This record gives sequence, C-alpha cells and structure tokens, in this order.
Amino acid sequence: MEGKNTRIADLPVSKRLKDSLLKLGFKTLYDVTKIGESEFSNINGIGYKSINELKDFLKGPRIDFRKDPEILDKKKFSEPELKKLNLWNYLEKEMPEREIFVIYNRVGLYGPEKTLEELGEIMDNITRERVRQIESRGMKMLRDAYKVGVLQDPLIERFKTYGDRVSYLSEIDLENKAYPRNSLIKILVNMFDDEYEIISNSKLGENKILSPKRLRLERGISNLLNELSETDSLKNLKDLSEQFKVPLHIIKGIKGIVINNGIVGLDSNKQLFYQGVPGKIYATLKEFGQPMKIKEICTKANLSHNQVRGAIDRVADAVNVGLSTYALKEWGYLEGFIPDVAVHYLKEANQPLSFKKLKSLILKQRVVKENSIYPGLSNDSRLVLLDNGYWALAEWGYENVRESNFEYKEYEVDAKEALLDILHNNKDFMSMRQIFNKIKSKYGERASSSWPTYYLAIQKLKETGDVVEMKNGRYCYYKGVEG
Repeated sequence: MEGKNTRIADLPVSKRLKDSLLKLGFKTLYDVTKIGESEFSNINGIGYKSINELKDFLKGPRIDFRKDPEILDKKKFSEPELKKLNLWNYLEKEMPEREIFVIYNRVGLYGPEKTLEELGEIMDNITRERVRQIESRGMKMLRDAYKVGVLQDPLIERFKTYGDRVSYLSEIDLENKAYPRNSLIKILVNMFDDEYEIISNSKLGENKILSPKRLRLERGISNLLNELSETDSLKNLKDLSEQFKVPLHIIKGIKGIVINNGIVGLDSNKQLFYQGVPGKIYATLKEFGQPMKIKEICTKANLSHNQVRGAIDRVADAVNVGLSTYALKEWGYLEGFIPDVAVHYLKEANQPLSFKKLKSLILKQRVVKENSIYPGLSNDSRLVLLDNGYWALAEWGYENVRESNFEYKEYEVDAKEALLDILHNNKDFMSMRQIFNKIKSKYGERASSSWPTYYLAIQKLKETGDVVEMKNGRYCYYKGVEG
C-alpha cells in the first residue's frame, strides 16, 4: 500500500471512495489503517462498493520506502547507495507482484492480453476499477523511478528520442531480447502516456504512429487523406505537410500514398501521375486487370505500336514479364529478368530450392518458354547449382557443381522426403552411412547419390526438432521423432 502519511486525496482509488473518506474526517492513509477491516461495514456514510474497493486496496503489498516512488528522494542517498536498475531488473525485482501480474497480462506477456474484467475475476473477484488502479500504480512507479534516476536504461532514451521526432513504430528497433517487441512498446507508451500516444487510424492500414500528444496528428492525417481521396488533382508534398501539420516523413509512410518528384496522390488515383500516352497505357492495363501484350494495349488504347513502345518505359508501375507482355507491380509482379526473380524467391525461402519449385515460381512471374529458364539461371554468377539439382545463392557459400562439368539432373525423390521415410521406418539409431545406404537401396537413381546432400538435410531437420542426434565415438546416430 502507499506510505502511511499519504493524503487521502493522493490515493490511487476512485473519486467516490476519496470523497466518502474525506467526508468522514479521514485525512491520511494512517487514519484509515487504525480501523480494523471488520469495522468497515459499521461506518455510516460509505457504500458497500466503496468498502470492497477499500478492502482490495488495503490488501495490496506494502512497499519498502526505497521502492516507493512517492517517498523515494534521490537527495537522501549518496550516489553509490542509489541503485541503478534497467527496466527488466526493476520490473522483475523491485516492483510488487500484483503490479507485475497486471501489467504483464495487459500487454500479453502471460499469454493473450487480458481485459480489466478478466483480471478482476482471476484476482479474487476484485473490481475492474481496482485492477485499473493497480496497473496505473505500476506504471507510475516505473515513471517516477525513471524521473529520480533509479531506473536508467538506454532503451527508454532511444524510445523517447524516436517519439520526439514522431516515428512509425515499425522504425523503432529496440534491440530487445527479454520481451516481445510489441509488449515492450506497450509498456513504454503506458509509462509515458502523459507525453506520447499511439495513433492507429483505419486509413493508415496496418501502420501505427508514435507521437508526442502535443502534435495532435490523428485529425491532420484523416483530413489529409480525405483531401486526396476527394480531389482529381495531385498535391505538392511540402504544401500538403504545411496545410495539415503532418511531418513529411509521416506522409511518406502512410499506406496508399504515392509520391513522385514531390507530388502526392493516392494509390487508387495513380493514373493522375501519368499524362498523355503513358496515362492511356496505365489506364488500359489497370482496366484489363491482367498482363497484356503490346499488340493488345495498342488495340484497347487506340495507340500505334511505336507510341506504346516509346512510352511504356515511362510508366514506372509497368513490368515487362516477357514476350512483349506487360503487367503492373501492384498485381504482385517483380521487376527484373529471370535470374532476378530467382534471387528474390531464394532469399524469401532462405534455403536452396529445387529446379522444379523455382521454375514454377518463375512461371508465375514471367511469360517465357520453359526451356529458357535453365540457361537464364546458369549464366548468372549470383546463383549456384548444387549436385542434387537444387539452386542456391552464391553468398551462402555453396560450391557450384557447374565448374566440374556437372550434367544437370532433377531427382524424382526429394532428399528430405527420402530421409524422413527411412528414419520413420527404422526404430533404431543409425549412422549417416547406414541411412545413406538404405536410401540408395530403396530409391536408386531416383534420389541423389550425394552423401553431403543428406548430411545438410539432416542438419536442418535437427534444427526443426524432427530428428534427434546421439553422439557415440566418432559416429552420429539419428532417429525420426515419433508422432
């Protein structure tokens, strides 16, 4: 509970309870504690809800004066005596258990986030208001400990620095491993709720903004988006920022905003960026809704072949997907040639991909002949062909088998599938050589005959928990995990 000399007016309880206690002549918390809990119900002038709230409050843990932010005075202690704690040590070691329990549940550190009502039921059916008070008290303890210097953490300083310049939450790299990033941001925002707020406007899509309260961004952003959606003309970026008092970098990050050479418009009105022939090409592609050959664009837009050829490169949103066919980026098409598409998907997968898989992904992006894909991949130094027919990125450190006159072959049986098949059908631990021999015996030429291929695959299976390793001398034995 609070210090005994704390005034009734300063207690973190409801206004109703404060007024009742003051009317009855109580001036400090000490005056209240002199009355036994059994006598509360005999006091005239205080309702049962207030009595229950007062009982809940008095059940709270006593705070040592060294931990109580209201009476913690930095001047009373010499510098060596004053503890310097980071946020995690303060939360785990200095804060009362009830405050920790409520805060952690509210930000999702004990499973799904819980409402005040749900926590009230869990905590011996205390009131919703009492739970809110406990949460508020915990945040006040953190805030006050920071103010007097007990809580010193560069994490907080970085957070406040970002807040001062109004940044998207996605830009805040808190480099924290102790708690999930989203939970951490909620704790920090609640700590400084009198200074900062999170703006989550439906027109921002999934973006959220951390903003000092004094800037009042939400209304400006809404008005700015309304202006762009209701006009048939483009706006100057700087003029828009000054008119609606929204910083330039916030405008640039809003979902659905398009900026080109300092001119702003909505993604839905992208045709406004393209005048003359480029505008007709963009509008034609947009209306058709799928990749179009140049001949089709000419017919639909009533343009000559030379006009389309000369202007389509000025449509920044158009992508050449092969065989004189163009699509729009907004449909999910990637820029570049066949190897560029392959590099994109390999980075996305973060592991080697079979030629069959890579080919299917490329064909979703490019209108090309299938027999042109393999030569296209082979002539790019960023790509490496492995001895099992898989493709990888050279930056991953694999050796390119093309250098040893390797003849490409795509195997019918995937190395991982063959491994799991053998492991799941053998109850005993086996060495890599035993596994390899069983795969060769069962699948023959349908599976890779490269021992390193299976060694690499089994290392990945160990990381996912599908395989267990037992070391015995110089041998490694493996076993598939049941169920």
